[in-house]
Amino acid sequence: TEGGLAANALGRFRHNPKSFLKLILLGFTLVGLPLIVALINSAVSINRLADQSRKAVYQAVQITLASHTLTNEINIMERSVRQTLILGDESLLEGYFQAHTKFGKTATDLFQLSSRTEQKQMLEQLLSLENATFQKVSAASQAPEKLRELVKSFAPLLDSARSFSAVGYALIELEVVEMQNMAEHAHTVMVWELFALIPFAILLALGFSVLITRPIRQIDEAIRNMGQGELSKTVRVDGPQDLMYLGERLDWMRRRLLKLEEQKTKFLRHVSHELKTPL
Repeated sequence: TEGGLAANALGRFRHNPKSFLKLILLGFTLVGLPLIVALINSAVSINRLADQSRKAVYQAVQITLASHTLTNEINIMERSVRQTLILGDESLLEGYFQAHTKFGKTATDLFQLSSRTEQKQMLEQLLSLENATFQKVSAASQAPEKLRELVKSFAPLLDSARSFSAVGYALIELEVVEMQNMAEHAHTVMVWELFALIPFAILLALGFSVLITRPIRQIDEAIRNMGQGELSKTVRVDGPQDLMYLGERLDWMRRRLLKLEEQKTKFLRHVSHELKTPL
């Protein structure tokens, strides 16, 4: 009956998209969503790698310049002490004190910049050694002849500064290796994401192409059957609600045509009977 068909149609409507356009948009969204997620993930990984690269390069440059400054200030301090010792002029120690101040400021900045525990420990040892030398020079500043014993204390200080620079260069190389490993890992993840998501997107596209073309094919078949006079087959369209509604209207048309065909047949039978009957 028509009431039962309407109830079945309403039941199917509840489980299907409301329109053909929404089905197409849903298909495009679900097909494109995995690829968009992969692109976003790749962009985040590349951005993270770029940020770390910038930080590593900046840190490497600053550590290199600061290490060179520390070594240079130690040489200035040693030269000032030697000149004071040779010339016996205490005013020449002013260069030592200026170099000591710059050395302390550079070491403090370098300590804040260093992120490795090993670097910080060596820097603390270097500062402790330099402060000990400073205390001795300050105590002997009124007696230049006592500075002779302090000249030798600059050699271990210089060696410590060079060791700190060598460790800094080694850590920079380690940072470069870590960034290379991160880049390789990001590349591997991107490749695997593409290998996994592209087939998935293709399967989704094939599935939605079937969902989209099936109701159109059913409508085309129903129209062709009615055009050929095959009115006994019920028109059934599965898919979006608007196309299902169109299928219901086509089935209504089929039933109307079927009734008209039955009426035509009855009329022809009646006319044929009347013609065969004598007046």
